[in-house]
Amino acid sequence: MKRETILVVDDNDDHRNAIQYLLKKQGYPVIPASDGTIGLKELEEHDDIRVLIVDLAMLDISGVDLLERVKNRRHPLRRIVLTAYDDELPFEKAEELKVFSYLTKPISKHSLLFTVKAAFNDLYLEEVKKWEELGQTAVDFVKLLGEKVGIIPGSIRSLTEELGVIPDNIQSKFQQIDDIVERIIKLKGALLGSFEKTELEKVNVTEIIDLSIDLIPIPDDIIVIKKYFPGELLVESNSIDLQKVIEAIILNALDAMQESEKKELTFSTSKKDNDTVQIAIKDTGCGIPEENKDKIFRPFYTTKNGDYFGVGLFCAKNSLAKFGGAIMFQSSKEEGTSFLIHLPLSQSRGGWS
Repeated sequence: MKRETILVVDDNDDHRNAIQYLLKKQGYPVIPASDGTIGLKELEEHDDIRVLIVDLAMLDISGVDLLERVKNRRHPLRRIVLTAYDDELPFEKAEELKVFSYLTKPISKHSLLFTVKAAFNDLYLEEVKKWEELGQTAVDFVKLLGEKVGIIPGSIRSLTEELGVIPDNIQSKFQQIDDIVERIIKLKGALLGSFEKTELEKVNVTEIIDLSIDLIPIPDDIIVIKKYFPGELLVESNSIDLQKVIEAIILNALDAMQESEKKELTFSTSKKDNDTVQIAIKDTGCGIPEENKDKIFRPFYTTKNGDYFGVGLFCAKNSLAKFGGAIMFQSSKEEGTSFLIHLPLSQSRGGWS
C-alpha cells in the first residue's frame, strides 16, 4: 500500500532540502515546495498528503495564510509549523488553524523525526477510532437484525403445518426467506466473532496457512506457491481467528484472478526485526483500482455480485487487531495484490523449532 506523503513548504532552500533529505532517508515520500503558492497547488493535486510541514514566515504567502486556506481540507492532514524562537502563533489561532505541533529553528534531526512519527500515529489512531465506531454500529445493527429474523424459521414451520399442502411457488418463496435468514445469521457470527475477545495461544503460521489452503477449493488452473521461512514461526494469536483471516484473503484472491491469464497464488512467511512475523499472500489478479484502495477494509463494501456482504476484510482487520497484529496491502493492475499480515512473534523458544 502506498505510504502517505509529507509536504514540506519552506522558501529557504537549505532548510527545505535538509528536511527533505532527513525524511526521505527514513523512507517517507516527500514533496518539496519552495513557496506557499506551490504548496497550495501540491495540496490540491495530491489527496495522499497527510502531513504538512510549513514555515511560518514566507515571502509570497505566509504560513498562516496557507494554513487558513487548508483548515477545512476534506482529507486528513496534520499540520506542523516551523517557527523562529519567538514566533509562535497565539494558542487560540493555532487551535483554529488545527496546528498539530511546532518545530523551532534550528531544527534537530530527532525533533523532526519524533514529531513526524507522532503526527502519523495520531492520524492512525483517529482512523482506528473512526472504523471502530462504524464497526460497532454495524455489529449492533446486525445483532438486532439477527434477533428479529431468528423467529422467522419457526413462524414458517408453524404456518406450513397449519396450511398443509403448500403450492410450489409459495414453497419456493419460503425457501428464499430461509436462505436469507441463514445468511444474516452467518453475517452476525462473522461480525461478532471479529470483535469478541478470544484466548491467546501460540500458533504455527505454516500449519494454519496449509490448513486454510486445504479447506478452500482452489481451482486446478491456479498454481499455489509456498515460500516459507526455514524454521518454525510461532505467533501470539488464535488459530481459529487467524485461519478465518487467511481464508478471507484467499477467497478475495480467487475472485480477483478469475479473468487473469497468469494465475498464481503465493504464500510467504518471514521474520521481521526480532519480534514480528509477516505472512504475505500474493495473487496475480486484476489489482485494486486506486479509487477503491481506501475502501476495502470498510464494512459492507464489496465489488462482487451475488450473495456477498463485504465484511471479510473488515472482520480480518478487527480480528488481527485483537492480538496486536495488522494487515496492509500492495496492489497494482500489472502485478496483482499482496496482503501482508504482521503478528507478534511468540518469544518462547524464540519462534524457532
